[in-house]
Amino acid sequence: MKIKIKKTKIVLDESQLKPRFLKELNLSEMILKEEADEQSFSIQQLQKITVEQLQTELQKMRDGETQEILKARIAKHKELDYALRKAQWEKEDIEFSNDIFADFYHNIKNLIGSLFGKKSETRLQIKEKEIQKITLQLKDAIIKSYTPLQREIFRAIGLFTGANYPTIRNPENFDEKKAKLLRIINDGIEDSFTPTRETYKKAKVILNKLTQSKIKPTKVWRGMNVPEKTGKFPGLESYAVGKTINVGNLSSFSTDPEAALNFVNATGELEGWGTILHIPSLTKGADVDQFSAYEGTEKEIIVSGDFKILKMYYLYPEGDKIEINSFNEFKEMIKNDKLKKPINNEQFKQGRISIVLKEAWC
Repeated sequence: MKIKIKKTKIVLDESQLKPRFLKELNLSEMILKEEADEQSFSIQQLQKITVEQLQTELQKMRDGETQEILKARIAKHKELDYALRKAQWEKEDIEFSNDIFADFYHNIKNLIGSLFGKKSETRLQIKEKEIQKITLQLKDAIIKSYTPLQREIFRAIGLFTGANYPTIRNPENFDEKKAKLLRIINDGIEDSFTPTRETYKKAKVILNKLTQSKIKPTKVWRGMNVPEKTGKFPGLESYAVGKTINVGNLSSFSTDPEAALNFVNATGELEGWGTILHIPSLTKGADVDQFSAYEGTEKEIIVSGDFKILKMYYLYPEGDKIEINSFNEFKEMIKNDKLKKPINNEQFKQGRISIVLKEAWC
């Protein structure tokens, strides 16, 4: 049976690609709101920077991550982080306590001090100064470790892996009213800021360029939940061998197949089919795991562009697999009882659709 394949490109729904761990973090009670990086680049400046320049700076960042440096940096950050939390708790105790005698003592002390031209600070003022000092010490690590451009790269990766991923793809959707203070931490380096639309635009510029980086051929996977029918975005009924999939300008893949399987398992109760995209030999992408907010767990590579569907499989719940030419062919085979049924009263939908991709430019 020959399948007539339309040349329409399959554009993925970005919500299908959103990793389950990406969320806006509400940390406004954990750290002071800091000033923006005074040496930050403008969008126009970043647009003029070449892919090669960004690659060079990212490699310098990697080269600087020696075990000795990391060990000292992480130990210092833990010490300061504990001191900050302790100071915050103590500040809250002062703010919410009804210590009348302590307040009376400070008022008398200030009254006596004013007679001699001196005025002492309240306990709350002293604690606020302590918090500010610790905050500046935490900020000092990123300034000493990275150049201004490297800080922009660190911030872009942090936003992608630890903040609002869809907003990087579409910065115009940014809602200032919902913006929350972010605290991005990686190997003893901390970057705390409240993102703006410009922050996300800059991240998009940087990451779009880094995804053009040539890398050693790498196997990557992406877990999704895809509906059967086509709506705003193409459903599985559009998927067939030979078709082209556009994964968008920035999509998260993993070098760990278990990360993809975990995502499919997490979305297993949703309408649609658990689907795994697999690229056996990715040669372009941005390996951001070393500076990710979730370093070592998701093993992320950011991918962009068009990919051809080489093969499609249906993976039974118990592990067997059969090759298919399209999802529609697969559904017809089920309808006409041409496939063995899953064992233990399981349903076909409890299995997965596996799609093998090849870079369209190869």
